[in-house]
Amino acid sequence: MTWTTRSNDDPGDVGRAADQQASVGNELHLHGAILGPVAKPPGIVRQWVQRTGLQDNTATEIFTITTINETGDNDAGVYGVVVEGIVAHGIGPTLEAAVASFRAQFARALNGAASAGNNSAVVESSETAVAASTVATKGIATITMTVVETSEYVQSVKFQVDINGTTVTTADVYLMVSLTYAGFTTPPAIVSAG
Repeated sequence: MTWTTRSNDDPGDVGRAADQQASVGNELHLHGAILGPVAKPPGIVRQWVQRTGLQDNTATEIFTITTINETGDNDAGVYGVVVEGIVAHGIGPTLEAAVASFRAQFARALNGAASAGNNSAVVESSETAVAASTVATKGIATITMTVVETSEYVQSVKFQVDINGTTVTTADVYLMVSLTYAGFTTPPAIVSAG
């Protein structure tokens, strides 16, 4: 959600009372007093992403984050990303399954010319133990999230799931991605690969 500036109505407009007109002015004053002059306000982008059928122990793109190559050297901005959800092995209404809850985060900074973008290391905040309907049949050994800079404007977020058990099939990843950003002219976009 981004900051939306409201404006006062025409003073003769009876659709908004005088105290509501004053409220708009107060809101703008408080925003400036608390946050200072903000040319490009911060915001949050949230997106549901998923990918099914991941091959065992193979890094697979789950989603991308894209920023815009703006006119001139106006590409600067920063963002932080929190990824949380589940990683499953062998789900279905008649199948045995395993699942782990997962949470990780990383950050990115980009300069105005988009020539020196940099990602932080991925920090895995938490990962539950695996819950399995039949432990010997389906399991998950490890979950690894990585971020690959495919260009200064596109970051590819990949998951590598090492699945195990007597009947190894494929893994599925279901995530909510929350991206908090500041400075960009156009908000970053999150696109699911699946």
